Amino acid sequence: MAAQYGIFSGSFGEDDVTWLESVEGFDAAYDRMKQIGTERPGKYFLFSRDARKALASIDTTDGKS
Repeated sequence: MAAQYGIFSGSFGEDDVTWLESVEGFDAAYDRMKQIGTERPGKYFLFSRDARKALASIDTTDGKS
């Protein structure tokens, strides 16, 4: 079974983060995070419960990626 990654909106370590969904497998989770960022520009990050840390982040605000 592949690891689960939580997709959150906001910036890791900030108070106003929101959990969006969990996805199995890092590559699938990263692709889903990018898809969400394309549909709703903003800041997003992947959190690994196993590693207990954020492993990737994107900022699609104003055309950033």
